[in-house]
Amino acid sequence: MVYFPKWKVVLVLLVCLLGVAYSAPNFLPKSATEDLPGWLPSQQVNLGLDLQGGSHLLLEVEVDEVIRQYLEGIAESARGELRTARIRARGLGVADQVIGVTIADEKDVEKARGVLSQIEPGASVEVDGTRITITPSDQTILDRRNSALQQSVEILRRRIDETGTREPTIQRQGDTRVLVQVPGLKDPERLKAIIGKTAKLTFQLVDVENSVSEARERGRVPPGSVLLEATEEDRAVGRQDAYLVKRRVLVSGEDLVDAHQSFEQRTNQPVVSFRLNARGAKKFGDVTTKNVGRPFAIVLDRKVISAPVIREPIITGSGQISG
Repeated sequence: MVYFPKWKVVLVLLVCLLGVAYSAPNFLPKSATEDLPGWLPSQQVNLGLDLQGGSHLLLEVEVDEVIRQYLEGIAESARGELRTARIRARGLGVADQVIGVTIADEKDVEKARGVLSQIEPGASVEVDGTRITITPSDQTILDRRNSALQQSVEILRRRIDETGTREPTIQRQGDTRVLVQVPGLKDPERLKAIIGKTAKLTFQLVDVENSVSEARERGRVPPGSVLLEATEEDRAVGRQDAYLVKRRVLVSGEDLVDAHQSFEQRTNQPVVSFRLNARGAKKFGDVTTKNVGRPFAIVLDRKVISAPVIREPIITGSGQISG
């Protein structure tokens, strides 16, 4: 007869009991696990798409459209800069990823070349008679394509996280596609509705006269302001969970020609570079001139993704956002 010491028997039984205790929540409804005492295990195993089913989508990102808008943004900036410099031009347009313009007076060609050389760093500016062309580098175009895909992944992740779904798979596939797998969400149409809504981007001033805590204590938001949540990232690190911002929209996404992530040359810190159209540039220039030293909120889908401080007037229609 095999003999086991009592301490071994007790140890085996204890391990078995712990195994049962930690696996038991997986056999209970989600609502039942929420009612368990805090000292009992309540964590459930996250089942993948293959075990519990769900939705699987392969999305195509319109990268070529992003590049087209980027090039048209350069053309719009060129038109504005030439107008500011009082240089008459015609035939401004985009063809085959090249921006071209014809200068009306041959005497203004060199002046125009100098003006246009400042618009897009790294781009090649060439002169042929009175015709000037601006050609972004291949690396710049590639960076824009990669940035468009990465931004799409982040927006999709933010929207799907709002549904409370756990362990979604959102990853890039190839040069233009994003794979989305959401375990447990068995209605693909609902998923399409969640991720298919148009993103709404706005710039709004932060309400510095009132605080979030005071608004919550009083149970009401000051007139002319609105309380918006911060991003999951800000809340996770305890930076800030909400912002009180002015209701008035300064600039909307309709005025945004281009936006992409880059790195500040001196500090190597990540920044967001942006360019506005002529209408947006004028509005943003007026606002930043009057509000130097004041923070403004960048709001995406009614969540504040950043609230940098206006360091100086931004009157050129383009700039960088950090912080």
